[in-house]
Amino acid sequence: ARFVREKGGSLLMIGGDTGFARGGYAGTPVEDILPVKLDRPDAPIEEGLFKPRLVDATHPVAMLGDTREETINIWNNLPSLEGRQRIGPKPGASIIADDPSVKVDGANAVIIACAEIGKGRSMAVGPNTTWRWQLGGGPYSKFWENSLYWLSGGEATKKFRVSLKQKKYYPGDEIEIKILTLGRQFKNRVPVVTITDPMSKTIYVERVMPSPSGWAAYFTPSVEGKYTVKAVLESGREILAQDSKAAAVIPPESTEQ
Repeated sequence: ARFVREKGGSLLMIGGDTGFARGGYAGTPVEDILPVKLDRPDAPIEEGLFKPRLVDATHPVAMLGDTREETINIWNNLPSLEGRQRIGPKPGASIIADDPSVKVDGANAVIIACAEIGKGRSMAVGPNTTWRWQLGGGPYSKFWENSLYWLSGGEATKKFRVSLKQKKYYPGDEIEIKILTLGRQFKNRVPVVTITDPMSKTIYVERVMPSPSGWAAYFTPSVEGKYTVKAVLESGREILAQDSKAAAVIPPESTEQ
């Protein structure tokens, strides 16, 4: 548990005879860092085929498509899973998918959940039959690639981030700034985008346009040096999220790559 909370480690637990309460984790420090509530150790595994219901299509783990709409369509057409452990939602956890046909303390049973735990991350997967998503060429590999990348703390898993196509530009090049928003709470808020130029002057980007992945803005540098792009989402005086990226503008005759 300390490895996750204090050292920035990750924990992934998958259901089965040795997982969750059946594996003896109820009442242990491991239960404290799981994103789900555990049932009784003697609670039966729910048998039979079922289709998980997608809850959060914007979470990096859930993004099986390039857009939210494509992701929802893929989840709606996934092959059924078989069997699942009875686990319930914990406050503060991100529920990726659930099963409304099974209740745990009155709430839908959790199928997949994630949580930020101190400096680290934790993920729970109730069924151990996601291999069925390989049937018919399903997105089994994509799901686990997303999961492991999120658990590793990869930058692409941030719910709000600035993205630049490259790190080096020439004077006069147009820099495309992408602000990627994966959290539903960020979708309808226009970010404030600023550029800090080589003379430490802050320039506000006036035109920020919606894009399929969030927002887009453009800037054309005129002098060489380091530029820092920053995007901030605000609610009144509160900062909801922020991120920044740096780029270098180099002399036209430079052969640096």
